[in-house]
Amino acid sequence: MTATERGEISVYFLAAPEDRDVCEAIREHLAPVVKSSKVPIEISSDFEAEIGMDVNQHRQKLLDADIVLALISSD
Repeated sequence: MTATERGEISVYFLAAPEDRDVCEAIREHLAPVVKSSKVPIEISSDFEAEIGMDVNQHRQKLLDADIVLALISSD
């Protein structure tokens, strides 16, 4: 199913725990785009997985994402 068919765009941050601050900074910079977009934009990351949450369900967000931002760093 495409983003148009779902009615939203899904973005997923894939990064090491040490890069959490970088992901949050990118999310802040994207905030105006998310707010002004005619199509809803959902941003998810590994950092939002809660204790006790079904890992497979959360992993599916990564697999279904329209855009995956993979941050690769020395960490």
